[in-house]
Amino acid sequence: AVHLFLVLFHSQLCDMYRARRDKMVESVRTQLGDRVSFDVPKAGMFLWLRLKGVVDSGALVREKAVAEKVVMVPGDVFQFSSEPSPFVRVSYSVIREDLMDEAMRRLARVLDQTDSAA
Repeated sequence: AVHLFLVLFHSQLCDMYRARRDKMVESVRTQLGDRVSFDVPKAGMFLWLRLKGVVDSGALVREKAVAEKVVMVPGDVFQFSSEPSPFVRVSYSVIREDLMDEAMRRLARVLDQTDSAA
């Protein structure tokens, strides 16, 4: 009985995260377009976005994204080196689905400001 419960729970959890992933992918494609590139993960709770035209995502997150109230993790914190990274890790596990479009709109605004400042 416990095994069956765990199998069913796992299946429901996978379905939930797959739906959340698909919604975030839709939001990224709609709101960010060609400002980013990414692969759709087969599993997990995160999207890894490569921010086109950005060398240091850490500076962008700390200096600009936070001001727009967009929370993401810069890719450099996952590296062994101190090199800057153009990647950010975006979670779809905790954000409400109805806020995903707004979050990606805000990130688009940050990227557009970065482009115009360059």
